[in-house]
Amino acid sequence: GSSFYLNGKDLFETPLLGRHNILNCLLAILVATTLGMDNALIQKAISSFKGIPGRLQHKEIEGIHFLDDSYNSNPASFKASLETLKDFKIRERKGVVCGDRLELGEKTEDFHRELGAFISHLLFDFVIAAGPYSKLLVDEALKNGFDPKRITHVKNSAEAGKLCRETAVPGDRILVKGSRGIQMEKVFECFI
Repeated sequence: GSSFYLNGKDLFETPLLGRHNILNCLLAILVATTLGMDNALIQKAISSFKGIPGRLQHKEIEGIHFLDDSYNSNPASFKASLETLKDFKIRERKGVVCGDRLELGEKTEDFHRELGAFISHLLFDFVIAAGPYSKLLVDEALKNGFDPKRITHVKNSAEAGKLCRETAVPGDRILVKGSRGIQMEKVFECFI
């Protein structure tokens, strides 16, 4: 989860991950405060909120810590998820298993290339990218200096899951992200 102080004094804790979700909590706190709700009640509500399955949820399988963000993907949510993974202060490896971002129209190729460049600077231990558009992400990451031994392109989410199963070890923290149509939940099926 995450924790933060409001105005430097009131501690709020939430099971939600990521700085973007802290912003969401702050907006909810603002609305609740404006409606006259008691601060203790707001703190309780924020701390007990349950996230939506497939939306940056922690899932542990065989000692591997997944960030399951497989429900859907767009460029902004993908960057937020990558930043969340980057922010984990751990010694263990960090990996990304991602699929295409769909329904982006004529900017699809540009967005995938932009995300490849973005990933190249985050120094993850491994990246597995699935789908035809994700090939552009891989190409752009390589062009921007990402180590070719740490990034792989595969045809689909089932192949991504298979490769992830071969690559991941207990303690790894792995983000799984992709558009609904690419069915990134198949990655988890390889572990169950």
